[in-house]
Amino acid sequence: MEEIRVKGVESLCGRDCENCAYFKENACSGCVSSKSNLTYYCAVYRCITYDIHDENINPECEYCYFKGECPKSRLHGIFKPFIITKAEDFKVDERVSPQITQGEFMPAIVLGDARSYFWNKGVDLPIKRLVLKYHELLKIENHKVFWHSKREGLKKTLNIPEDIEVYISTVMPDFVLEDLSPEKFARDVLKVKADGIIVYDGYDYISMPKEMTYQSLYRAYDRLMRVLKCTRGSDLNIIAILLGSHQDQYEYYLKQIEELGFKTVAITSRGFIELKLIEHLKSFVKLAKEHFNYVIAYGCDSPKIFRYIQANGFSGSGWFEHALEGKAYYKGDLIDARRHYVLCNCPICKGRPLDEVAKNVEELALHNLLFIINHARKESL
Repeated sequence: MEEIRVKGVESLCGRDCENCAYFKENACSGCVSSKSNLTYYCAVYRCITYDIHDENINPECEYCYFKGECPKSRLHGIFKPFIITKAEDFKVDERVSPQITQGEFMPAIVLGDARSYFWNKGVDLPIKRLVLKYHELLKIENHKVFWHSKREGLKKTLNIPEDIEVYISTVMPDFVLEDLSPEKFARDVLKVKADGIIVYDGYDYISMPKEMTYQSLYRAYDRLMRVLKCTRGSDLNIIAILLGSHQDQYEYYLKQIEELGFKTVAITSRGFIELKLIEHLKSFVKLAKEHFNYVIAYGCDSPKIFRYIQANGFSGSGWFEHALEGKAYYKGDLIDARRHYVLCNCPICKGRPLDEVAKNVEELALHNLLFIINHARKESL
């Protein structure tokens, strides 16, 4: 592939590829100009080549978020590569990887908003696992729930049935993730008696320069190892998160996770879906399925995408978020339930028009959840 050469610079990050630790470890293949490899989405590339300033790009280099990774800035190259030392012969026990039923949907709830607590609505739903986002446990308004969960366990505190497993996820806002201690996370999930964890997230956005996403990958791997060491010997089920916004990054990180012995992994998919890069997501899922037993599309709760990407399982909170906006799934489409007079015969609506159901957020959320569960099973077979 053709290398990008902008104003005499061979790499967008300003580094000399031949002497770069990422390049030497085959973690980075260098910058390429092919749009199929998503270089066009790089914020630095768009700024240098087309003078397009994305959200985090400041025309004044001195104040730009990417000033340390951009060859236009006099500060580029000041950050040293974050290279970790891998633990030799460290492998997880195969039993930590949960077995996912084909087409299984793992709903993510909103801690503190009881309207998302689907298990206490008097409706029997075929759900084996739910996801709780760790950063919501840390919110001040959820302090009492967190405190009681440390004493009694999450299930008892929230009255979650014993046959539903609770997974705590590290997918969270970047500013929280950056300050999070892996050791504290591990201690907390053990104290609240979670059944499993989804680890470890990192910020690997397509709009970020490759150097920054590589550093994020290494940090995520380092934090994952620290969590594994703190939870070793426990009964926690662990789903490893695959990271990488570019093909070479993804393949590199996939190899590291595979070498650790994981059988079940998750791919954070919301970013690809929002950018309409579904083909890219599909190729990542396909590659992951060649190396792991179970692949979960995390952040994917769109029925139209289930069949196309063909993941083993799915997880997301859109079922509840859409209900808060008065939106409902109907015949595969997402509609404004408040403005549509259509009858629904699902076990939740029982022949009522959706505009009437939309008056109750809890009922509309259950309608969405049941719709997604059924379509996830149907479309992934």
